Amino acid sequence: MHIRHQDSVRLIRETLQENRLRMELVSFHIDESMGEEPSRILATLKCFPEEESVTLEGAGVGAFDAFFVAVKERFSSQYPSLKGIRFAGIKLRSIPDSDREHPTDAEAEVTLRFQSADKQDYYFVARSRSMLRANMECILRMVEFFANSEKATQTLQERLREAQKAEQRDVAQQLQSQIALLSAHHVRP
Repeated sequence: MHIRHQDSVRLIRETLQENRLRMELVSFHIDESMGEEPSRILATLKCFPEEESVTLEGAGVGAFDAFFVAVKERFSSQYPSLKGIRFAGIKLRSIPDSDREHPTDAEAEVTLRFQSADKQDYYFVARSRSMLRANMECILRMVEFFANSEKATQTLQERLREAQKAEQRDVAQQLQSQIALLSAHHVRP
């Protein structure tokens, strides 16, 4: 993970604390034909801290694409930086020793590369006994990162206005640096 990305994650956690968006994949159903029709997915997420249940429906070239399309369609109006995100690469790795009795049930590690509107690369990693689930978990981590980056920037901007109003120049300067770090992640298309 890139140092700047690690710094951003740390700052997001410190800024939002328990108000960070966290997503949990509850279930998914796939309809995939071997013909030319698009694959369809119906997925249910639990979004925290609100504990809101979200249903996603999407269509695409395969289940992975259908899920990516569904997630972007559902969340990009709320988090505009997601509009400019595109899938840019995948790396799969089997971890064969994770289940010695049933090697075909071995854990898979998936690394997905996404590219922002300004061509910056972001990598997200997930492990699961299901390759598809690991892919979907990476997509959710990507959404969490960009959404929380936007939320943290808004929170810091509010703090900056308060610091400027109170004429706290040192605090304002520190907040401006933090805002600059996070703002780089949510370039609009």
